[in-house]
Amino acid sequence: MKSSFKTLIPVQLAAVALVGVAGASTANAASHRTSVTMPTNQAPIAATSKCKTPQPKKDLHLTRAQIVARGMTWIGKVSYSQIKWHCDSKGYYRQDCSGFVSMAWGLHSNTEWTKTLIAKKYSSPIKNWKKYIKQGDAITRLPKSQAHGHVALVQKRTSKGVWVLQENQTGTKANRDFKSWKELADGGYYGIRYKNVK
Repeated sequence: MKSSFKTLIPVQLAAVALVGVAGASTANAASHRTSVTMPTNQAPIAATSKCKTPQPKKDLHLTRAQIVARGMTWIGKVSYSQIKWHCDSKGYYRQDCSGFVSMAWGLHSNTEWTKTLIAKKYSSPIKNWKKYIKQGDAITRLPKSQAHGHVALVQKRTSKGVWVLQENQTGTKANRDFKSWKELADGGYYGIRYKNVK
């Protein structure tokens, strides 16, 4: 009995350890998904504490020029990531498409995502948007497959489309790109306007 007991304990402990490792891996994967897809009313405390610049106490009121100027500060510098936040003089924001627009618009929250940015709390759809969209507005799409949702900041409107500032792909940095009206229509995009734009 003593021999079998001694053998059983290490085996049980090894099994528990394996379950613990698997659980931790599952938890880590879930936390990564949560940071991307699940909106929350609180900024991540542990992450935010690393940034000495406080978040705006409330959503800022900005001119269109100010919004674009804020967006330009990330272009060519901040790498795309759904699980990292960038700290600078404007605050601490996630380094993906919705985090980029949140930063440019000066939102208090740094955990918004594509779906929450289109809520009345932050923006409203622009009627006849191809005609009336302006710098500082945004183009967005949110198809049934949330993984393909996107939002980008409008820098300039032209007769053929819009120039946008965006975080859009892993392995790249915030960039400037041109979107034709046809490309936007084919992609299911529409325009939204920040509620506090001056």
